[in-house]
Amino acid sequence: MHIRSKSFHDMQPIPAEFAFGKPGDNGEPCVLAANRNPHLIWSDVPAGTRSFALTCVDVDVPSVGDDVNKDGRSVRADLTRVEFAHWLMIDIPAEFREFGAGSCAEGVIARGKPNPHGPPGSAQGLNDFTGWFADDAVMAGDYLGYDGPCPPWNDERLHHYHFRVHALDVATLGLAERFTLADVRSAISGHVLAEAEIVGTYSLNPRCGASQDCFAMSSDPMPLLPIPLLVGQGHAAFEQGRIDQADRIYAEVLERDPTGFEALRHFAMRALAQGHAEQAVLLFERARAVQPTDPGICRNHGIALRASGRPKDALFALREAVRLDPDFFAARLQLGELCEELGHRRESVAIYFGALTTAQRMGHWLNDATTTPSLRPLVRHAIDAIEQGRARLFGDLLAPHRDRHGTNALARVEKSLSIYLGSLPANWPDSRQKPTFLYFADLPTVTYFDRSLFPWYELLESRVDTIGAELESVIDGENRFEPFHVSRHGVSRGPSFKHAIPKWDAYFFYRHGERYEENCRRCPDTAAALDSVPLVRLPGHAPECLYSKLTPGTYIEPHRGVTNTRVVTHLPLIVPGNGALIVGGETHEWERGRCISFDDTFLHEARNNSERVRVVLLLDTWNPYMTDIEIAACSDLVMAISGFNRDAQLADPMVDQEHG
Repeated sequence: MHIRSKSFHDMQPIPAEFAFGKPGDNGEPCVLAANRNPHLIWSDVPAGTRSFALTCVDVDVPSVGDDVNKDGRSVRADLTRVEFAHWLMIDIPAEFREFGAGSCAEGVIARGKPNPHGPPGSAQGLNDFTGWFADDAVMAGDYLGYDGPCPPWNDERLHHYHFRVHALDVATLGLAERFTLADVRSAISGHVLAEAEIVGTYSLNPRCGASQDCFAMSSDPMPLLPIPLLVGQGHAAFEQGRIDQADRIYAEVLERDPTGFEALRHFAMRALAQGHAEQAVLLFERARAVQPTDPGICRNHGIALRASGRPKDALFALREAVRLDPDFFAARLQLGELCEELGHRRESVAIYFGALTTAQRMGHWLNDATTTPSLRPLVRHAIDAIEQGRARLFGDLLAPHRDRHGTNALARVEKSLSIYLGSLPANWPDSRQKPTFLYFADLPTVTYFDRSLFPWYELLESRVDTIGAELESVIDGENRFEPFHVSRHGVSRGPSFKHAIPKWDAYFFYRHGERYEENCRRCPDTAAALDSVPLVRLPGHAPECLYSKLTPGTYIEPHRGVTNTRVVTHLPLIVPGNGALIVGGETHEWERGRCISFDDTFLHEARNNSERVRVVLLLDTWNPYMTDIEIAACSDLVMAISGFNRDAQLADPMVDQEHG
């Protein structure tokens, strides 16, 4: 780390404007000075820094005060010296880098500053003027924050003031109010990643060797502050509530660089807050020209356009903000509001749903405490719009089925929709079963299904040798199998296979409803057998049919499927033994040529503890306990939910099929 100051140079005199006391113009040994804190800026901060602590300590204070400030006497230079704290600040935010001169202290305040300025979240402790003035009826009090040099005017030693910044690995030190230098040193112990120090000198005694120049501003020319540092100073001033100062700083930035992004954004936001929408629009346009991919600027540009009476232009700006950052849930919310205002009600419901789902996934909008107060009314409105809009949308979708077949035939579908929308509890009949997407109510609850429910087993099992031969013809081919494990379920190595590389590979015939024509051409008998089975067919979703291969030692960790409307079937083709499928805690060992179907919404896992690969033909069909009417209605419902989620820019709830 490195630290420097525009107010003084390292090991050089501190100008009197940054001191508590200075020599009087009429020969007085000491009068009150401007007492401003000096400028400090630091850089090269180590990775992992979560906050800073600042101390300013005079290390040359007389240990005995018998001769201090007494006419005809002097404080000997060889007298033992002790420390005197002038400034203590902790919990300085990790992104903060610069104190402007006078930004935290200005003038001497009798009895101390009650609330000294500092970066947001920071805290300032007691300096040692608290003890020095303890017995002074006029000056006694708690001296918080910065109070500058005021050494004895008859001290023969030049005083040294150590300004030290500590980079810490904790966000807060958790100190109580009125903390001291000793408290700070104790709290930072073991948490310091790096330090930087600059030392200034000061004396009120002309005979101590200090130049008289130390009582005036330094005459050394200071370089023009680089624009990035000037921007940081403007940001700090704004965060500390010194808006006029921030305006002046950012005006200087724009004078030197008309494309200064931070300055343009500052004045655009100021104009918007003051109700000058047209001015804000022009400034945001300039800012977007500088950084067109900044989602925050796009969003605020949209807000300004809407405020200026240009809702269609605002719509484009807000859409761009969401395109640039799909997780920008506040922009999504405001886009939904604007769509609703323009009469695009169905679209607005989907956008509201995307905004709410994204925000809650990130820990926001779960309750009032996690919702920005200014957004609470709109968030509540969005929740109501989502509840009513989704119920109307999906309910209307089922109306043709209801009209054609009657309410009784659709009763379980209607109940399942109510559970999905949250208006009815699921009341799981078996606590082991929890679909990640859609629970179809009142179906018999089983882990493994009875073979008699699947008359097509006979066809598959009768062709096991042919299907197995086609598997053998492609199993070693390059680029024919591909990794199946591409989402969130874990694949790991069994405990007895320390050097094995766990792999779960697939040779797809269908994936998410898409037919792999080349694979089907290479294995025509397998493809024909699959096409003779009543597979789940939902464009973009199902079926999912493949040779599923587990290499030696592979363990598919426990997970759940998306819906119990679907049943997963395995036709085992290569079964080396010492492996199993476990569904709801119930173990099944594969037998070559013998189909097994299970409900994958139960927690399930699969393992191959053998020294050879294990391969099954995997496919999915509708739950055999559903009626044809329910299957048709459920198909339409799933496609509608998928389309709605797509409009909401959310993940497809059906794309999560991994079954070993």
